[in-house]
Amino acid sequence: MAARLEGTLAAASHSVGESEQVLASKEALMARWREEAELVAHRLDAALAGHRRELGAREAAMAAATAELQAARAAHAAAAGDVEALQSTVIRLQHALTQVGGAACCGSKKASISGAFLGGPCHPKPKHVPCLCVRAQLLHTRSPISHFICTGGGFR
Repeated sequence: MAARLEGTLAAASHSVGESEQVLASKEALMARWREEAELVAHRLDAALAGHRRELGAREAAMAAATAELQAARAAHAAAAGDVEALQSTVIRLQHALTQVGGAACCGSKKASISGAFLGGPCHPKPKHVPCLCVRAQLLHTRSPISHFICTGGGFR
């Protein structure tokens, strides 16, 4: 029985030794995993901080671009108003020019063909256009040729 008891004690000692080795290797493995997890967590924290910085910079750039867009929209609206005002002025002036041209050509004896060729009151600059009403009609067409004739041969 003593031999059996010694055998059981030796087997138990051996089992305890193996258990201690398993426990030590388990603790070593857990320590290595803990270190790796801390390293991964540190890297993720650094990447997250970098992404947050980049996001902040992009938000600032987007805010600046939005402000620039709003300023451009305001400038565009102001310019559109100016263009509309200028277009109405041009239409009004063209209408007045047509009326003045008709009165000068059709109702006045001074606005004759000879007056136009001599630099008379009808149209002093381009001497090949007989009267102001013809010039007004040509300007109304807005073609490059009529512009050439009405401005005396010059393009802008």
